[in-house]
Amino acid sequence: MARPTVLFFSDVHLASDRPERCERLVRFLEGPAREAGEIVCLGDLFDVWLGPEHVRVPDYKPALRALGELVASGVPVAFVHGNRDFHVGKELERELGVRVVRDRVELSMDGIRIYGCHGDLLCTGDRRYQIYRRIVRSGPARAVARAVPFPVAYRVAQGMRAASRREIAAKTQAEMSIANGALESLVRAGWDAIVCGHVHREGTLDVRSGARVGRVYTLGDWDAKGRYLAYENGRFEFREVS
Repeated sequence: MARPTVLFFSDVHLASDRPERCERLVRFLEGPAREAGEIVCLGDLFDVWLGPEHVRVPDYKPALRALGELVASGVPVAFVHGNRDFHVGKELERELGVRVVRDRVELSMDGIRIYGCHGDLLCTGDRRYQIYRRIVRSGPARAVARAVPFPVAYRVAQGMRAASRREIAAKTQAEMSIANGALESLVRAGWDAIVCGHVHREGTLDVRSGARVGRVYTLGDWDAKGRYLAYENGRFEFREVS
């Protein structure tokens, strides 16, 4: 099989109570990722990440070790903030060599312009979440999160995770879907392909804006399988970790 140029994945949601997710990720990082030209993680790699102390969480260590070894082998890795791990900062760059990006990655290959993001900003119909997002990512909220002792913050985050699951279960389909208007704006801006996660549903969609047509690729989660998107020589293909 030819060497894929870029592999995209998202929504692994590494968590202490779901070790199988970590095992799948390690197989990916030690397997197909080693043959790639670049890896792009589009957020929510971690179910909870509150700051640099998370680098030392025992349940994350196998995945973080494999990630660092992948970068050391010469494969560059970019990480885009998700809605669960937007506190990831320079610690991944410093300790693992991962390039941390706040909102998006922009790639241009084989004449194709590719826009990669987590996807939460594209769900404009979920107005409550968009307000919440602005609040928790504000300077004061970040300062409070950094000031709280890690053990306390971790327990609070676990409680918020449970509340978030209940909140998601109560949302409508429109709130949980990527808005066509947001996608049309990206296509109108000249993007040929849009790759995102967040919605936990693998799929493709053609979006038209005037005379332009762009293709959207949404990535699935890693609850049952390790699925990712491979780009090579102008073609995209969904693949699965064996």
